[in-house]
Amino acid sequence: MKKQILVIILLAVLVLSCLALTACGVGNASKGLEYKLSTDGTYYIVSGIGTCKDTAVIIPERFSGKPVASIGDGAFQKCGSMTSITIPSSITSIGRVAFYKCTGLTSIAIPSSVTSIGEGVFRDCTSLISIIVDVNNPNYKSIYGNLYSQDCKTLIQYAVGATDTSFEIPSSVTSIACYAFDGCTSLTSIDIPECVTSIGKRAFAGCTSLTSINIPEGVTCIESQTFSECESLTSITIPSSTTSMGNYVFMNCKGLVSVTFAEGCQLTSITAFTFAHCESLTNITIPESVTSIDNSAFIYCYGLENFTIPPKVTSIGENAFYRCSNLASITIPDNVTSIGDFAFNSCTRLNSIVIPRSVTSIGYRAFYGCGSLTSVTFEDPNGWYVTETEGATSGISISLTSSYKNASNLKAGAHYERGYASYYWYKAN
Repeated sequence: MKKQILVIILLAVLVLSCLALTACGVGNASKGLEYKLSTDGTYYIVSGIGTCKDTAVIIPERFSGKPVASIGDGAFQKCGSMTSITIPSSITSIGRVAFYKCTGLTSIAIPSSVTSIGEGVFRDCTSLISIIVDVNNPNYKSIYGNLYSQDCKTLIQYAVGATDTSFEIPSSVTSIACYAFDGCTSLTSIDIPECVTSIGKRAFAGCTSLTSINIPEGVTCIESQTFSECESLTSITIPSSTTSMGNYVFMNCKGLVSVTFAEGCQLTSITAFTFAHCESLTNITIPESVTSIDNSAFIYCYGLENFTIPPKVTSIGENAFYRCSNLASITIPDNVTSIGDFAFNSCTRLNSIVIPRSVTSIGYRAFYGCGSLTSVTFEDPNGWYVTETEGATSGISISLTSSYKNASNLKAGAHYERGYASYYWYKAN
């Protein structure tokens, strides 16, 4: 209720401001703004803040005899001192990230003339508490200070400066746009309706107070960085409808303890940095549909103790489990052909590992720093060599040397005792 009253007051102030501008013409327009002429030469685009020092910026309707019809991409980005901006009725489009990191901006009025708004236009506007859209705008509307498409099917931007701790997305919404809640630090819970099928990149990134959120069935793709830096999020369930996840989805979710993939989930790859720096993650079961674990997928997951690699996985990327220092056991399935550089580097509790016959390459320092690793068993040691030098064409044959006790059981401890700073395991062609 408090927010609704505040929105009404702000609307009144904005309306009066617009009336004042109309009465004064363009005489009060801000000086020093940068403009560029459109490619067809018929109108001007506001391209930057230029030398303007105004905290209350007023865009003119005309410049050098031609209409000002557009606010360009990134035009006012990082203008932290700007507290308000007046957009004239000549403006028809606002470019992507036009107001990115305008941290002093508290409210904005969008006239009916604006028919195009770019991606992430209000990203990281951390003081923004109200977005007001003219009721006659054909493409957009505002509900309690938040920006939606006119049909209310897409939530474009939540006013992230609001102090509410919970938010219920309207039941009409089917799509949550990129950056919609990015940087909102007050919300602890968000209720997503079951009809939502699309969630854009970084939609909830940086929601540091968010403790719970549901991903409804029907969402097929979770875009990159969607929940990154949600430090208070403790658990999450990936619905069975999900078929793909972008990079960095849960990166830096330091409080995330448990991740559940719903039965029937067909995510085929754990992509790069998906769970990077999820330091509290202890419980995760990867669906059997997964065929690859990409670079740095679980890097710095200190709390991860046991992990089962699904049987269809064929590759383990670089740094995939780097510094998973509590990882005590792991099984590499028979379909894996490659283990990337540093894949298990500094997994200090890992004490034994079996290399299946399918593996044809093991990357640089893949198991380096695994201080508890006493046994590396090759199911088929023939053709495998150990060398101290990267790219060497010859080395110590695992199947013949006595330095490692026996042909099939490579004693990594002995290797470290010999003081090697790094080593390479390779299979001869």
